[in-house]
Amino acid sequence: MEIYRQKQLLLALVIILAILNLGMIGYLLYDKVSPSTKIEEVTAPQPTTDSLRSERPYRADRLQNRFGFDDEQMQQMEELRVQHHAIMRRLTDSIRQLRTRQTELVANHEENQEQVYEYAHEIGTLYSQIHIHTMDHFQKIKDLANSPQQVEAVNEFLRSAAMHKNRSKGDRRKHRHDQRSQRPKQQ
Repeated sequence: MEIYRQKQLLLALVIILAILNLGMIGYLLYDKVSPSTKIEEVTAPQPTTDSLRSERPYRADRLQNRFGFDDEQMQQMEELRVQHHAIMRRLTDSIRQLRTRQTELVANHEENQEQVYEYAHEIGTLYSQIHIHTMDHFQKIKDLANSPQQVEAVNEFLRSAAMHKNRSKGDRRKHRHDQRSQRPKQQ
């Protein structure tokens, strides 16, 4: 009687596995997307920021409305932005390289503490340069303003950016929610 139950269980398992195998074969054979399409989707290049700008409004448009800048001021601001991003990219790449070297020294158990501290000092110096260049960039944007209303709009933007930077993530979310609830509804 025990052998009969084992045979029934074994037969049931074989039938279940056969059904699962047939289902998988059917799925693979009759899949609606061909394999060549899947490969193209995976290897497709990511869109660049230039192509994304045409699909969604660029932040500069919002800043132009917020600051009240004309087209010439916006062109100058775009030039400042490109220069600023190039400087920031160079500084952050240098920081990344120094951190990598510092981590390799520690990971390789090299007893060169002076070199580790030197890298830390250089990283700190680069972070201070980032801060200095950022403040200089903000001042250049502020210098573009040619009316008291524009100056005040830029100052308000900078104050809100500074407040945002000094908050924890939870505070930032609450602040964004509060700001959205205070804005007039657009129709």
